[in-house]
Amino acid sequence: MRMRTRRTALPLALAVVALVLASCGALSQATPVPPTGTPLAGLPLTQTHLFPGFGFSIDYPEDWVTATQAPVSLFAVTEADLADLQRGASPQGVILSHDHRGMSFMQGLGLPEDPSPEDLYALNAGFFGWGEPVTQSEVTVLGAPALRARVSNGGRWEETVMGYVGDQAYLLSVEAPSEEALDDFLPTFEPMLASAEAVGE
Repeated sequence: MRMRTRRTALPLALAVVALVLASCGALSQATPVPPTGTPLAGLPLTQTHLFPGFGFSIDYPEDWVTATQAPVSLFAVTEADLADLQRGASPQGVILSHDHRGMSFMQGLGLPEDPSPEDLYALNAGFFGWGEPVTQSEVTVLGAPALRARVSNGGRWEETVMGYVGDQAYLLSVEAPSEEALDDFLPTFEPMLASAEAVGE
């Protein structure tokens, strides 16, 4: 299924994330994980999150905090990281985000009919100001072809997966303050991707 001032999801998410966080009310209450700089590799996935309106769920690490207003879902190591996003600052830790939008909405933004994952990357790259991806590969997520890319933007690093499920385009991204921190989190991100499954809403 990545993760600016959110550098979150599909086009227009940048404009709505401040509203998402402001309107979420209280963030999930949880004991913060150890401070930034503590390795995050291999965290156990003990919580499950349903993406509203998307029909899929994903497992995520215990004690992470979440904020959701469909179609945007955000996951962070600490409430402070989400608060940083809310006031337009760069979070100190890892952020994971998901967004999904209907195909008619996306086509209104310039996505062609019968689009490929590469078309979705091009649309997002133009919106978020991504340059050429550092790495890029074809993957299968949620039983469908997807594109996975690593990008660097504004001093932060993202590993992003994007594709289509039914009549929805989606973007799942993990963002970190450095490429090393991103690499440290990948052993957790991989099982998170693998945990994605269809669920009844």
